[in-house]
Amino acid sequence: MIHANMGRIQLRRQKKKTHRYRFFLIVLLIIIVFIAVSIFQSNRNFEQNRRKVFPISTVEETLADEVNNNTEVKKVYLPEHGNISYEVGGEGEVIVLLHCWAGARQYWKYTIRDLLPHYRVYALDLKGFGESDIPKSGYQMTDFVDMLHDFFDALGIAKAVVVGHSMGGTIAMLFTLDYPERVTKLVLVALPMSGHQIGHKLIGASVIGGFWYRAVRFLGARSLREPKAREIWLKPTVASATKSMKSFVKANPLMRIHEVNCPVLLILGKNDPAAAFARPTTEDTQRFDLKLAIINAARHAPHCENPEEFNKKLLNFLQADASELIVPARIR
Repeated sequence: MIHANMGRIQLRRQKKKTHRYRFFLIVLLIIIVFIAVSIFQSNRNFEQNRRKVFPISTVEETLADEVNNNTEVKKVYLPEHGNISYEVGGEGEVIVLLHCWAGARQYWKYTIRDLLPHYRVYALDLKGFGESDIPKSGYQMTDFVDMLHDFFDALGIAKAVVVGHSMGGTIAMLFTLDYPERVTKLVLVALPMSGHQIGHKLIGASVIGGFWYRAVRFLGARSLREPKAREIWLKPTVASATKSMKSFVKANPLMRIHEVNCPVLLILGKNDPAAAFARPTTEDTQRFDLKLAIINAARHAPHCENPEEFNKKLLNFLQADASELIVPARIR
């Protein structure tokens, strides 16, 4: 009898623990969904009123716009990374464009258009994104650096100007540090002082991982009306999205900017909350060759939102006309 009573007591305790665990998971899921809904509702409210704030385009509108660039879309197989999709065109000095997290080469369509008359341009889909293969692993920032190195070798690119947006900027920066002889100039777009400013302000608390990403992925797809934008957004898997983001937010690439020997241009959208703390100071200007361009009427994707001003300042830097660029001193 005593043993039976003890058994029932233990059973009740186990049930209570199970109920508490389930309750905790339900509350956590509600919090995750609430955060995701809040982020997307905030973005949607902004988009509905954005032209009252400043007349910019959005990434979604960029992807919907038909731009007839005289380029080819190809794929190259890299043994450690799979088939990598890229767009290529033009003649002259080589420029390589790297997109952001959850992005694709199509984000660069306006930039490609204005660079083609002067340069040979390669715009990649990073592995796990766009039309490139999605391996099960290999999404650390160092893995992407290795991928870019293999891409250079496979295409016979001895050296190039490397341009990276957000996470692509981190990859470009780390590639430049590891292979300085392969980079003639470096352009970092919307790259914050720390990846955490991207992770927390734009993507949310990525440490939540798969549960959070699934909620954001679903809500993002529901909010996107343009089919191409929805396709690009839905392409990454939970693994490629969360592993790359976790590695990205741990990086602090601008803290090593003084190690770069080639000319560097940092381009920030004036209204980008994620890059608000990446503004360089104006002291000690001789420490290294760094230029800063602030794009008016732009947020985190200035090459999509205000392409005319973005491309003008990019070309000024590439063609050694720095008259409209600020010369900062160092990164705080």
